Amino acid sequence: MIKILTAFKVVDDFDDILPDDWENLGTASPDTSYSKRILNCFDEAALENALLLKDKYISAGESVQLTALTVCPGYSSHIIKNLPAIKFDRVCVIETTADLRFDPLATASLIGDFAQADGGFDLILTGKQAPPANSSIVPFALAGLLNMDLISDVVEFSVSEHPTRIGVTHALDEGVAVESAALPLVCTMGNTTHSYLRVPTLREKLATKSYSPEEYEAIPSANGGFVLKSLMREHDERQCEFVGGSTPGEMAAAVFEKYLKRVKL
Repeated sequence: MIKILTAFKVVDDFDDILPDDWENLGTASPDTSYSKRILNCFDEAALENALLLKDKYISAGESVQLTALTVCPGYSSHIIKNLPAIKFDRVCVIETTADLRFDPLATASLIGDFAQADGGFDLILTGKQAPPANSSIVPFALAGLLNMDLISDVVEFSVSEHPTRIGVTHALDEGVAVESAALPLVCTMGNTTHSYLRVPTLREKLATKSYSPEEYEAIPSANGGFVLKSLMREHDERQCEFVGGSTPGEMAAAVFEKYLKRVKL
């Protein structure tokens, strides 16, 4: 049986967060409960590609156990409830009181402890990064803790003829690589071909409405050594200036005139 673990994170929709609350995320505990809770986009891709890979393995005659894992989801239960309906075999939650938003090593440690306690996995999928830190450290630290190889920026998977290998298409600076990789393996999902998580039907929701996620308690003092000193959001406000003119030619002439004034020609 192929065991696949997908680690995902539910985050605030930072487009909804007020500027003052955003700036205080690193040094205080502002109330962000008014914001919408969404799946991190890269983790959403990891979940969907895990489902696609399960379908491919089943078509090839292989049995698969698909596990979804999140750390301290808070009030994101509405997202977790949909996962069994779309054919995740297990949904697991690690509850902790530690603030892990800016502590990727502690997050990786919790995921790694879970994986080892569960007997290990053939394939572990994560998103390549997650807000608010977007550090990309978690999957690399996780691979190091579990002594597993890692392939980053995966686009899609294919089932290999050999059960101990998997076909991986992933992005490189020079282009796109397609290779056969040995299991066990950690993969981070980047800009994938299938990036949106499927939506369960009402029938599927009703069939799994009694399912309860597996809950695990972590050590409250879990800390990987990261201490956030300050946090600043990059401000990218744009200043617009309307160009006068009733025709494209007049507007182009106006722009050119402004350009000449600025360069003082």
